[in-house]
Amino acid sequence: ECEKARMESLNRLIENARKMGANAVIGADFETSDILQGTATVFAAYGTAVVVKPRDKRE
Repeated sequence: ECEKARMESLNRLIENARKMGANAVIGADFETSDILQGTATVFAAYGTAVVVKPRDKRE
């Protein structure tokens, strides 16, 4: 169940990056917090949305 929640937070991160016009996320990390006196866990994924372009072969 925890792995499913972790993947869902990652998918949301990617979806939000795409909505901003990005095609990649760098520096992705995860954070978890127990709430409601340990009866629930919150998963958060964060990173930096970027646009990656192929390098020009002349560079």
